Amino acid sequence: MINKAKEILFSNISLLIIVIGSLCSFAITLIWRNQLEDTFNLYTLIITFISICVSFGFLGMDQVLVRISKFEDNKIFIGRNVFYRLIACGLLFSVVISFIFSYLYDLSFLHLFVISNSLNFILLGFNVLRLNYKFVEAQIVNNSHKFLLFIVLIYFINKEFGFHDILGLFTVSILTIGLISLFSIRKLLALSDKADNRFKSLWIAFLLNIGLLTFIGYGDRILIERLYGEDMMGKYFYYLTIFLFPLNLLQNYIGFKEVVRFKEGFTKNQLHKKLFQVLLLGLLVVVMILSVVFIDNNRFLHVDIRKDALFILFLSILGVSKLIYGLFSAIIGAKGSSKELFIINILSFIIIAIVFLLILSIPGLSINYIIIFLVFTFLSRSAYIYTKLVL
Repeated sequence: MINKAKEILFSNISLLIIVIGSLCSFAITLIWRNQLEDTFNLYTLIITFISICVSFGFLGMDQVLVRISKFEDNKIFIGRNVFYRLIACGLLFSVVISFIFSYLYDLSFLHLFVISNSLNFILLGFNVLRLNYKFVEAQIVNNSHKFLLFIVLIYFINKEFGFHDILGLFTVSILTIGLISLFSIRKLLALSDKADNRFKSLWIAFLLNIGLLTFIGYGDRILIERLYGEDMMGKYFYYLTIFLFPLNLLQNYIGFKEVVRFKEGFTKNQLHKKLFQVLLLGLLVVVMILSVVFIDNNRFLHVDIRKDALFILFLSILGVSKLIYGLFSAIIGAKGSSKELFIINILSFIIIAIVFLLILSIPGLSINYIIIFLVFTFLSRSAYIYTKLVL
């Protein structure tokens, strides 16, 4: 019995690291909101910045690396032309995103530039390690910035230091982690002189797909800050953390788990059964979250459940919609063609453009409409995948 438990534990260490990393992010948000409330809005901006960098830091070229690299003699071989373009995309992205955030907000360009590049070093290390089948090491590297920020926050808590002191130490620390990540893969990555031109069409597809998903996933925070101010963005981010964190964790797990099974094939009835299970699980998690909030009664969790009942309802619907999309994204990941991926992204872009223009043209529009738009986007993507790959 003990040996079986050990076997299960060791076979799922990488998943355990993902969970621990997510719990660190959850804990950081709650602690920061309770202990450093005056700087919570700035914290929200930094986390949004980090999230965008992690998602889109190489402008999609990291996915090209994953797709066309070759694993031989315990090394990853990639064309020099592809690798140099990956580095160029990373530097270009870092300059642009750091300039935008430093221009719009009270943040240092140098700090942001160093953080962005360090995250790119970490992302490169993560991809090279997992391509070498070093999954545990890859997840440790991938979640290192979450562990690091948690440690820095605990170190500074109850001390007379401000937000910029925390950001400064985090910047130096994450640069160190990024350099260690690069050092760890120096013998695992080899550059080939043979030019590989397959990356061009792949890069355009990944640039569009990941860029769009990054906008859907994090653009709402920037839009809310621009339309409603930093306080509303801080509140929105805090509520997202409380009500969507468990659902987002489940979404990532479902996508990670089901994509392998879907590659082996599935029937319509099997999918309908999984869909019902996912929906039921999502509703159960929502009820559990609401129960915890009711029991807490605003003692630790700063949630006004009566005043914000409709806001919370729409956030819960969004969480369940993303959970459902996690299942369908696994389907397109396993069975979808590049053409189908391109079409779904074009349709999503058209929907986003239309709704974005409507939101900007109607002054005083409730934040709930932005959440409804996100729900519609995730469900419409799910519906398209269902009609094309299931029916």
